[in-house]
Formats: sequence, C-alpha cells, structure tokens
Amino acid sequence: MIDPYDFVRAVTVTLATVWTIQGFRRAARFVGRWERRLEPLGISRAFLRRQVAITLLRTTVLDPVNLALMLTLLGIWTIRWLI
Repeated sequence: MIDPYDFVRAVTVTLATVWTIQGFRRAARFVGRWERRLEPLGISRAFLRRQVAITLLRTTVLDPVNLALMLTLLGIWTIRWLI
C-alpha cells in the first residue's frame, strides 16, 4: 500500500516535471520563430535569448507567490523526513 502523502508528492513532482519540460519546448520554439523574424531588423539572437530567459525566470521561479509556494512545499516535505 502506498502512503497517501507519498502518492501526492509523486504526482506533484511528475506534473511539475512534465509541465516544465513542455514549457521549455514551447519557449525554444517561440525563440526560434522570433529569431527568424527579428534577424532582418538587426536584433541579435543573444539579446532576444537573454530577454526571454529573464522573462521566464521572473514569471516562474522569481515570482514571489510561486517562490513562497515552492519553499513551503519543500519545507513541509523535508520537515516530515527530519522528524
């Protein structure tokens, strides 16, 4: 029998992994499409990639609400193992 808490953790980690991989794939396609569109305008690929990376970080990991939720989950999960 699987512990319900372990099941919820596994499902949460699996969903987060799948969504993260899909997000990276969509971002890569987005950057590729816009690199081709902006190249004739003289905008460098490095500049576009940097802007996309900053935007992705700000909307995911560096967002205060998401960061608080991730730290709360990690804290709850690790406290249970420490006790």
